[in-house]
Amino acid sequence: MLYEVYKNIERNLENKQVKTEEDNFRLAAAKAQINVIEEWAQNRMLTNLHWTREEILMRYGYQPTLIIEFHPGSVGYNTFGKEVVGNVEFSEVELLGLLTNIQNKAERQAGQIRFKRIPEMIVHEISTADIFQLGGRR
Repeated sequence: MLYEVYKNIERNLENKQVKTEEDNFRLAAAKAQINVIEEWAQNRMLTNLHWTREEILMRYGYQPTLIIEFHPGSVGYNTFGKEVVGNVEFSEVELLGLLTNIQNKAERQAGQIRFKRIPEMIVHEISTADIFQLGGRR
């Protein structure tokens, strides 16, 4: 993804002790591209919700192991990087609520999901709005 390329360029140039005029120009260009990508991702997050808790449950089941890829610049991305592998967990109370929402065809909305990040298996929580795409099996 281009976002990672620009972030690496930015990081390398910012860490450079002595910068040439060309370095400063390249750094400014990389920052501009990062801003464009983050603005695009933010607008996409606001207008086009990719995943809801209900959709994750319906597609992957109640305790799936997933590769979660985040929108560039989102809280999830800034916390975990581009992607993370984790075991998503729903409590019994959450499952009942989600199944009721599915049955009643509730409006799509973002929600918080809990997952244990692999390999350390520490529980984390993210918003489904941060998710760009998911990979995994039932």
